Amino acid sequence: MSQIQLGSENFRVISSFGQSVTFLVKMHKVSSNFLDYTKG
Repeated sequence: MSQIQLGSENFRVISSFGQSVTFLVKMHKVSSNFLDYTKG
């Protein structure tokens, strides 16, 4: 039982971490596109 709880807790942490990484990658792409645009 405790093993299952631990697994679900890890999964929750990993999925929220994955969302953060996805967000950072998106922001990085947007900002680099913006820099390319401003440079012309």
